[in-house]
Amino acid sequence: MRTIKKIPLLLQARMGSSRLPGKILLPVLDKQLLKLTIERINQSKFVEEVILLIPDSSTDDILERFAIDEKIKFFRGNEKNCLDRHYQAAKYFDIDTFAKTTSDCCLIDSRVIDEVIELYFSNSSNCDYVSNICPPTFPDGLDIEVLNFTTLTKTWELAKSDFDKEHTTTFIRNNPNLFKIINHEHSKSNLFKKHRWCLDFQDDYLFIKTIFEKLYQNNNNFSMQNILELLDNNQEINMINSHLLKHNTVHSSI
Repeated sequence: MRTIKKIPLLLQARMGSSRLPGKILLPVLDKQLLKLTIERINQSKFVEEVILLIPDSSTDDILERFAIDEKIKFFRGNEKNCLDRHYQAAKYFDIDTFAKTTSDCCLIDSRVIDEVIELYFSNSSNCDYVSNICPPTFPDGLDIEVLNFTTLTKTWELAKSDFDKEHTTTFIRNNPNLFKIINHEHSKSNLFKKHRWCLDFQDDYLFIKTIFEKLYQNNNNFSMQNILELLDNNQEINMINSHLLKHNTVHSSI
């Protein structure tokens, strides 16, 4: 049995969303959504710390102040080139292996994070990249990826298109001949098509806000299964943003 090390999680965050500006600092239960997201990540057994990856534009200065106030490490880098932002951050903090997700995955489940990290270390001698998005089978908004600095460097050197630079890991996923890739799949593989738990539009915010209001006070580490059970018993909640299912996508360029 391989030892599972605690690793940092690099969390992409930005204020400049065209669909819902400032979305990650919207209020829920008297807290900012970004604070709740980080709180959920920190309940992972295998995440050592969260490092906030912030664009270097003045619009995002507020996120630097947030990180300082919350005593969270942060790195500021290229706004459009998220691949370079990750590479420079990993180099700056001398990171070997790390997990990553985006701050619009507000309902991220610490248990799913741990499953992906555990899968990586169980196969670390024979894989470069582990995620639950290749292909996605979990509800949209539970995205988690794990890779090491060697894989990140190779990607940074080889990826040439603006699309691959903006989306950080698409070059890896689109080149299985260059990388050893493992995917963590849910047994109910249709969950991704049926559930949208990410934050892009106003109705996504209303959906996520409702989930927190229903579950957080009784259990601040509520799980994916807790959400599914809530939705099974309250279909009207699912209807809040179900019309946006056509927008389901992997969130890697925030």
